[in-house]
Amino acid sequence: MKIIKDPFVFIFPPFAAGIITAYFFHILLPYSRLIFIAIFLLTLILNRLYFGNNPWNYPYFIYPALFLLGIAALSMHYPQSPPNLEQEYLFRAVVADNPKTKPNSVQFVVKLQSYKDTNQWIPYETKAVVYVKNDSTTPTLHYGDLILIYGRFNEIENSHNPYEFDYKTFMKNKGIFLTSFVKSEHIEVLGSGYGNIFVSTALKIRQKFIRIYKKYGFKGQEFAVLSALTLGYRDEISRETRQIFANTGAMHILAVSGLHVGIIYMILTSLLGFMNKKKTLFRLKAVIIIFSLWMFAAIAGFSPSVTRSALMFSLFVIGHQVMKATTIYNIAFASAFILLLINPLDIFSVGFQLSYAAVLSIVFFQPYIYELLHFRYLIPDKIWALVSVSVAAQIGTMPIGLYYFHQFPNYFFLTNIVVIPLASLILYTAVALITLSFLPVIAKFMAFVLKLWLKLLFVSVKSIDSLPFATTKNIFITGTQLFLLYAVILGISLWLIYRKYPYLIVGLSGLFLFLVADIFLHYQNIKDQSLTIFNVRRNTAMLIKADTLYLIADDALFAKRQSLQYAVLPYLQAKRITTLPRKEFINDSLTAKDTITNVFAVKQQFFKIGNITFVYIDDDKLTDFAPPQKPFHVNYIILAHNAFWSIDRLLQYFSFDKIIFDSSNKQWKLDKWISSCKARNFDYYNVADSGA
Repeated sequence: MKIIKDPFVFIFPPFAAGIITAYFFHILLPYSRLIFIAIFLLTLILNRLYFGNNPWNYPYFIYPALFLLGIAALSMHYPQSPPNLEQEYLFRAVVADNPKTKPNSVQFVVKLQSYKDTNQWIPYETKAVVYVKNDSTTPTLHYGDLILIYGRFNEIENSHNPYEFDYKTFMKNKGIFLTSFVKSEHIEVLGSGYGNIFVSTALKIRQKFIRIYKKYGFKGQEFAVLSALTLGYRDEISRETRQIFANTGAMHILAVSGLHVGIIYMILTSLLGFMNKKKTLFRLKAVIIIFSLWMFAAIAGFSPSVTRSALMFSLFVIGHQVMKATTIYNIAFASAFILLLINPLDIFSVGFQLSYAAVLSIVFFQPYIYELLHFRYLIPDKIWALVSVSVAAQIGTMPIGLYYFHQFPNYFFLTNIVVIPLASLILYTAVALITLSFLPVIAKFMAFVLKLWLKLLFVSVKSIDSLPFATTKNIFITGTQLFLLYAVILGISLWLIYRKYPYLIVGLSGLFLFLVADIFLHYQNIKDQSLTIFNVRRNTAMLIKADTLYLIADDALFAKRQSLQYAVLPYLQAKRITTLPRKEFINDSLTAKDTITNVFAVKQQFFKIGNITFVYIDDDKLTDFAPPQKPFHVNYIILAHNAFWSIDRLLQYFSFDKIIFDSSNKQWKLDKWISSCKARNFDYYNVADSGA
């Protein structure tokens, strides 16, 4: 029966549903470890006494049990209540990765073990990211160091700009909940070797390989891409390089993943082919392959992508040994189940979702796509096979890519025809270079060949990126539209394969609802007239949205566009805005009026959107005028750049509904203003604390 042949296909959905339910409804079970063990033992007992190994009885108990198991798994992964975050404590911690050196700071992740309150150590286990100023006094830290940290840990927070990258959730899904900026003198190294010895050894091996690359002349982005592609070391890849690879759909080769693990698997399978003849040697071959895959995963830093791939290939090898009838679907869901048992938050990781969407999509769609064309000759056939895999992967990952990254690489099939063979050649040559590095003459030749492959890779990717319409950008879909897209893809695909009309109805219904949702969003965006005040640290950034867009921001932000782009671009994408806002609004020294949008401005200080009036104060210009007999009424006052105005002084000039403090003000000034507002019971909003 199929339920026996592919058990994890049926086990995974209720378990994943439990995790998702617990996550979004904040259901955390007390004594989750005991519940977890109890469910497991109860399943075994009931299976023996009642189910009688009859799988058709399983759903009555197993599905609810798996759902509860998912809730318990997530509960175990969340840290207990943190200590008082307003105070500084002495923490005992272990460094959980090799520190990353940045221009002004050193960043590293720690596993907190306990903190000292008065004279006793209180257990407290969670992960945190720590920043230390990068100077001569900064201690040298390594993976596995046991350290004492004196400081205050805070929960990771976002800037809370609309639609901005959710850094807090991103870190939470990696199991990191806290952060701290610590002085160098507040860190003391107690010892080393407290990490996982396997990971520690692998990281040392990776550092040795990095030194080999540098020894043979690899530097700059050449070194950055080589070390990312072969070792999973991505710290030195520039933003421009990342963007080019993302635009062309080649970003997956910069993360050691299924492609790289698959290449290693094929190399090992070919080299150990002689061990297939005898049963004992065949099993030894499986052990060697699995060990080698996990050693490679360790050298690559146990990144989530390589761990997923190594686990999947390991289960494939085991399945080939034990359950020869098992399918890739069962292996995929089994690996996902194991990974979520270890870290349930992985299910919300973009990489996790893309990996399994790609695998399942390739397994399902690729055979049908490949059968559409037939070639007599080997090379065209291999190229078509590669194209069919790329198209199949894109079918499954396209909705997720649109939802998270708001762009689509139009020449993805062309990119993969070029970069996958080149990535394979780079990996083969890199293995040869590392293996033969003790022979300088041969190693130099291998380094020369490797540099040729890398140059060809750069030229190819840049050429594809420069083609007309290489990337469709600024696409925005909602979470609902994401699921509707999958309904469209599955419904129409299943109809094309099986020719059953219920599938076509599902696909067309999904398409209709998708278009209705899109029209509704477009209508909402057209109607919207608003002023958005963004949270950009120590700067002013405001966007007036009507028929015409005006962006009010500090000159420093226009000069250094990165912060402005992070804060404003996601909002523009979500509002389907493709025209850049006008900056001229800031420079108008005379009265300006836009009769279409009814936006009215006078000398940058006063402006009006529809019937809502604002005054923007960032200096003392208004004090050139004496206070009026009757205060001038405005709906909102925006105070910026530590304006030399007290609340009492404002009351001489204005009556108002609300005061807004933007993110350009310093904390000491905010404290004074907020204290005055509270004393008078005035309505206020602090952008730096509460977000845009």
